[in-house]
Amino acid sequence: MTGGTSGIGREVALRYGEAGATVIVADMREEPKEDDVSAPTHEAIEDVGGRGQFVETDVSDPDQVGSVVEAPREFGEPAPSAPDA
Repeated sequence: MTGGTSGIGREVALRYGEAGATVIVADMREEPKEDDVSAPTHEAIEDVGGRGQFVETDVSDPDQVGSVVEAPREFGEPAPSAPDA
């Protein structure tokens, strides 16, 4: 989930987590922008029953995007994409 640490991207990532999905949260920063949010998205995903992993990513950098593409392989799962950034 690109853009997954705040706003709509965070909410979508959490919904996937609630459904039990493994979610790779890809963003430029790990901490959420919102003041009323206490946990990073990948940790909040685990709190609602999913599996979460954060990958620091600038989507304008092709090498960093490649890291996001490779990340799901660590879980041995297919990688549907939900780009939000």
